[in-house]
Amino acid sequence: MATINSGGKLAVTKKLKWLRRLSKTAWVNNVAITDDGRRVVAGTFIHQYKKRGRRILSPSPNRRGTFGIFAYSSTGNRLWSDTYVGWDGVFAVGISGAGEIAAAGGWYDKKRGLLRIYDAANGNIKFEFVDKEIKRVSLISLSRNGGVVAAAANKLYVFVQQGSSYVRLDHPEFREAFQGKVTAVAVHPSGSWFVASDKKGHVLLATISDGKIKHTCQWTAPKAPIIRTKPSAGRVPVPFLSIQVARHAESFAVSGGDFVYLFTKSGICRKKPSRVYDTWKERAAGQQTPKGNTRMRTAAENVRWLAISDDGSFVTTVVNRDAGKTKTGLLLAYKRRSSSPLWKVVLPHNPNGTSVDGRAKYLSVADGYCRTPWVKPPDPPGKECDSAFYLFSAKGKKLWEYPTTNMNWPISISANGSKVVAGGDNGNLYYFKL
Repeated sequence: MATINSGGKLAVTKKLKWLRRLSKTAWVNNVAITDDGRRVVAGTFIHQYKKRGRRILSPSPNRRGTFGIFAYSSTGNRLWSDTYVGWDGVFAVGISGAGEIAAAGGWYDKKRGLLRIYDAANGNIKFEFVDKEIKRVSLISLSRNGGVVAAAANKLYVFVQQGSSYVRLDHPEFREAFQGKVTAVAVHPSGSWFVASDKKGHVLLATISDGKIKHTCQWTAPKAPIIRTKPSAGRVPVPFLSIQVARHAESFAVSGGDFVYLFTKSGICRKKPSRVYDTWKERAAGQQTPKGNTRMRTAAENVRWLAISDDGSFVTTVVNRDAGKTKTGLLLAYKRRSSSPLWKVVLPHNPNGTSVDGRAKYLSVADGYCRTPWVKPPDPPGKECDSAFYLFSAKGKKLWEYPTTNMNWPISISANGSKVVAGGDNGNLYYFKL
């Protein structure tokens, strides 16, 4: 494994194709792009996480504002928008690979979650689910033609197109597999199967045929040591945060804690991953631990996000390293047949997202670190946050970066490797041409 230094002298500073300010008060928390990059969607969201005095603010919606979903063309023309006055707003968005259907989810008000499915060309609402049953939608995934839409929330929500609208699919094993919040879901472009995960180490695969759930398989990751250097301290479930399917293969990857698991579709039904990657050694190498604390907790949410190539042979993930005051991170790349990383790149800040194009030619990363936690728009004076977007080659070479002044979370490369869309806590939507 090669260690590639991404620090030092700046790489080429990338020029934007266009930038749009979507909000003066909210974050661009999630973005999505079509396979050819001709359409993008983004949502605005904000939540007050920090304490007020000794009291922790409610984890339920606590910020009133105007929020929405916005769609743009590749030239930066706004195609449509759907805004509403509510609480906290749109946490997740998605768009079908072919660009026909878009979706958005989050909170509608203090008690009701929101899921909307749109005609991506004009913003007409094809289906809406606003109900006390659904809580904050954290992630949305669509099949290539938009005929299947799945959402990760307090439960797993799956919808299939029927005529001009959508109907909900349910199955007893959805409830059996996930006793609590579902963290991630990924629909195969064919719409014939999908996978989902939660923070308790559970993974579920389900197939769809004739508009019904036909078959399911469940798997639970082995519990991991609370303290890596002291196995006798006990074990805890692996908190999965991300799951991604290979577009042109029957394989997928799921990540969380310190681990990345690679599966084939048949392998999960045999309850056998094809590869297990443990990022702890790479994360801990050279890491500064807080004085007096040598514990490495796998229950911490270290592996934040992952991406997989179309054929399932290449996987990339980003990992947080709480290295003293610098809060550095890692970008790791794996080949399916290898048991250790091909290479790693040390990132200057905690990474929050990564993406790969279909042929695994390019890798993108979004990161950020704020010395004042949860800095909200507009951009803070004195640059209290350090953050950037990056593009790397498949060999780990940094091709360019684009510095920003507030936290960055979402970034996505189009499947054909021609465009990148990203968003930041400064309320900006960014669009790059490769």
